[in-house]
Amino acid sequence: MTLVGIDAGGSKTKVVVTNEDSLRNSSPEEIRDATLPGLNVSTHGLPALRDFLSGLKEDFGIDNPRETKVLGGFAGIETPRQQMEVEEVFTELLFAPENVTAVNDARLLLKVLGNDGVVLGLGTGSFCISEFDGKLFRAGGWGPLLGDEASGFYIGKRAINEATLIHDKVKRSGNSRLVECVCEHFGVSNLQDIIPLLYGRDDNSAQKLAGFAPKVLELADVERDEVAIAIVREAGKSAGQLISAVLTSAKKSNATVGLVGGIFDSKHSGLLREEMEFHLKLSGNGVEFTDLNEGAGREAPLLRAMRNHFNLNHSGNSSSGNGSR
Repeated sequence: MTLVGIDAGGSKTKVVVTNEDSLRNSSPEEIRDATLPGLNVSTHGLPALRDFLSGLKEDFGIDNPRETKVLGGFAGIETPRQQMEVEEVFTELLFAPENVTAVNDARLLLKVLGNDGVVLGLGTGSFCISEFDGKLFRAGGWGPLLGDEASGFYIGKRAINEATLIHDKVKRSGNSRLVECVCEHFGVSNLQDIIPLLYGRDDNSAQKLAGFAPKVLELADVERDEVAIAIVREAGKSAGQLISAVLTSAKKSNATVGLVGGIFDSKHSGLLREEMEFHLKLSGNGVEFTDLNEGAGREAPLLRAMRNHFNLNHSGNSSSGNGSR
């Protein structure tokens, strides 16, 4: 039977198409994959999802969708109704309902942990989600207008805000190069020139602000810039608080925590991690971190999620159903 895995985030979509034996045995020659543009079912809409799935069937030669099992994680699925609407699109395209599982892209990562643990995502936005004994708990994920603590957006916005205060002499700069670095990053000679760049009509200011976060991490780590250090420590504390919140809700003090997102991909994220761990220890939480980002020596998270969901671990047996939701 054909197996399809979809990890559709806001910035990119990962697709894996394989079969049960190849997934169980990790046979790379029988595992096809692709990286495609992002797909948020809330912002792009169901017609975009329908077009995506139609193209997927054609590109990967899925001629018998009724005999295809699907695990899909989609940004934008936030309610049971949205989940049902997404699954109905699959049904319209002749996939069997009992063979399709569509969940939020954050919950997809919990399947990497075998549906037991915590996932903290720090990318453009931020979220923290946990599952213990079949119960879900969540903190964060409110988006840039209402939250996104510790995210790339949060770090970038805080840094640029500090740069404006230094520029206006509301705050002293000390030895900080923040103003200079903001201008370099956005390609302007005067800090005020970033205003039209960030208040444009393309509605991607959150991504633009998040794009500056790696430089803030570097300033803190390499140059020991005091302003950048304070911002990164603040973000690390917020990240620790998100993890503590879901552990408190679940009445747990120890857990495996999967880390995912561009912030953790940075080689300069050490200070943020240290601050996060420090505040978790202060809260009495004992956690073991595991990296869920795809990288050297690590299997793709989507493959791990599929293997757990379809019960196809190396020592396991093939699942006859579509796994637990």
